[in-house]
Amino acid sequence: MTKPTIFSTISLLLFVLSFNLISLFGQKSLIEIDDIYPEDVRMEGFVLNSDQDIVIDAVGFYYRDGGNRVLLGNSWILDADTREVVWDLSEADSKRRSRGLLEFSDDVSLPKGVYEVYYASYPLRSFSDFNIDDLGEFLSSFFKGWFRGDRDHYKKEMWDLYREFKIVIKGDGETLSREDVYTLQEKQKDDAFIWISGDKKNLYKSVGFIANRTVELEVYAIGELTRNGNHDYGWIQNLLTGERVWELSYRKSKEAGGARKNRMKRSTLTLPKGKYSVVYSTDDSHMPRRWNSQPPYDPEFWGIRVDLKNRKDRKNVEMFDSEKFFKERTVVNLTKVRNSEVVSYGFKLKKDMDLNIYCVGEGVNREMADYGWIIDASDRGRVWEMRYRDTEHAGGAEKNRVFDDVVRFKKGNYIAYYLTDGSHSYRMWNSSPPSDQKAWGLRLISIDSKFDANDVEEYEEEEDENILASVINVGNNDMISARFKLNERKRVRIYAIGEGSRGQMYDYGWIEDLHSGKTIWEMSYRITEHAGGAKKNRMFDGTIILEPGEYEVRYETDGSHSFNDWNASQPYDPFNWGITVRVVE
Repeated sequence: MTKPTIFSTISLLLFVLSFNLISLFGQKSLIEIDDIYPEDVRMEGFVLNSDQDIVIDAVGFYYRDGGNRVLLGNSWILDADTREVVWDLSEADSKRRSRGLLEFSDDVSLPKGVYEVYYASYPLRSFSDFNIDDLGEFLSSFFKGWFRGDRDHYKKEMWDLYREFKIVIKGDGETLSREDVYTLQEKQKDDAFIWISGDKKNLYKSVGFIANRTVELEVYAIGELTRNGNHDYGWIQNLLTGERVWELSYRKSKEAGGARKNRMKRSTLTLPKGKYSVVYSTDDSHMPRRWNSQPPYDPEFWGIRVDLKNRKDRKNVEMFDSEKFFKERTVVNLTKVRNSEVVSYGFKLKKDMDLNIYCVGEGVNREMADYGWIIDASDRGRVWEMRYRDTEHAGGAEKNRVFDDVVRFKKGNYIAYYLTDGSHSYRMWNSSPPSDQKAWGLRLISIDSKFDANDVEEYEEEEDENILASVINVGNNDMISARFKLNERKRVRIYAIGEGSRGQMYDYGWIEDLHSGKTIWEMSYRITEHAGGAKKNRMFDGTIILEPGEYEVRYETDGSHSFNDWNASQPYDPFNWGITVRVVE
């Protein structure tokens, strides 16, 4: 074996040195982000025309204490095509500088392509058993000022620290300005089948489309979600079944980078022929250019993007106005309800029908305060009611609740009701409003595949020929009566609501035979049951037989707790505080 000579060794060293120098001089500074403001997101981009290693140098703050992680000045790189993170500051090697700062350095192998670089100067705002004194006196004062909400103090203390944050990227490629990156992003959004941006507060936007055959979709969505509810989120709904076929939910999403409440979901979805709606909704905070904590890795795509997996399917889909679709099929619209209101609407179905019930209201301590219900007009029986356990978070404050499902209704007459208490309703919110503010109330939409508007009519209870007498909406200190006549023996249903406690009735009704003057039926405490709300709200709902003759229905109230003047929780059916008698068919 030939031993290497000193000349061959020198030649090898010169070759390696010259190769490194060529590599070094072949690279240039692609990205230089510095002079960073607190609570800012800086973005630039670069293009690599070949596969290569890039060199990254950065300054920031990174602290790890057990399971806790604190980032001040996080930086990362996104693949502009796939929207995937290819590098994160926490992956780089680091060494300490003064005042808790770290110098980061890394070499990253990247394929040819276009990349976006971000630097976000937002601190992590939630800590688990975190001892801020471990960070030293300077950073301790910062965090204490942050948690006190003293933003001016925070900015003064941290300004000089943030001024030292930076990221420098060197490689063989071309630099893209912030405006260049925005232009590329806008093209991606424009090229999408459907794109709904979540960059506006209190947004509720719906985009409809028709699939004329089975299609495959790729869905990408980012939003704000926590275990306690949805704040900025989206979904896709089958308008002919009412089913949500895709949804950005906390449980079925993953972390999107930055604050823990940033969540994202990517899916490939196969949809059969049908009509669909893509919806995105936001609350009033934490969104592009309004971040209240760390932004996600892909801040400019906060929203929902839907693409056709096979671009040839573009000929198999068409857009349509989903709002017009809802309007044309609306059976009941009791929405935009204000404080202390009880609203109702009667409707007649000429055939059995599937109705989507969309009801938004207020629920506290697992009880509904603003809610809706529907009764069968023929027997006053409830066919549906909004119960807390059947609802989901409606966005905004946790007490905003929504019921969104399909219920089968038989042919017949119905009355829909919606009731609110004295606070937190449409345009009178005492905390964050729901995602769909205008929907506060009750809306029924037919999803019947062969829907015909002529199969639905308004139902006016006073025009119901089966009602013999009705004395309702009775106020304090009142006595009201109504008469009726029967020409033959009939079974009648009596529906009465009043006030009673400790075995005695205070607001109640009775029926007298006008010929004999005798009371043939009376609403006693013993025959009533709880009518919802306060325990003293009592109800009778039953039938009796009446012989041919003339009768008078009477109803009497005392000086408190009656229709629209409640001194305790009102009953579930406040409109019918009184008595109604109808023929049983």
